[in-house]
Amino acid sequence: MGRFLGLSWLLLLVAVPMACCPAGSAPAPPDPLVVSTTWEGASTTQMDTVVGPTIHAAVLGIPGVTRTRSFSTGSQHTMLVEMDPPEPEARLLLVQALGQIQLPAAADPPVLSMGGTQRRVQRWIAVSADLPMGQ
Repeated sequence: MGRFLGLSWLLLLVAVPMACCPAGSAPAPPDPLVVSTTWEGASTTQMDTVVGPTIHAAVLGIPGVTRTRSFSTGSQHTMLVEMDPPEPEARLLLVQALGQIQLPAAADPPVLSMGGTQRRVQRWIAVSADLPMGQ
């Protein structure tokens, strides 16, 4: 009888959470946005002390930014930006803020892209045109 009760509790501990929260039911967190900047000939230290803080200050001023992670390797600085919620308006503010920062003249402007593995098409646009016959 004791063995049966022990197995019953084990089954209860495993089955109830699985029934309440089936695998895949929780929404996946949104992909981070990636801000990358290159500066040919710059050292990792220069990227960390000149480029990184400048971009970081601009990004932290955006409403909805919840977390940033950045790293530099050689002549490139990369920052992952997590936003909650990742609305298009907030992304637009991020683009505007990145366009206003002052980096050294030799540094390329920051590039904003989607990161992660959940790249989703947000809109499909179809373009068609009638071409004149015989051309």
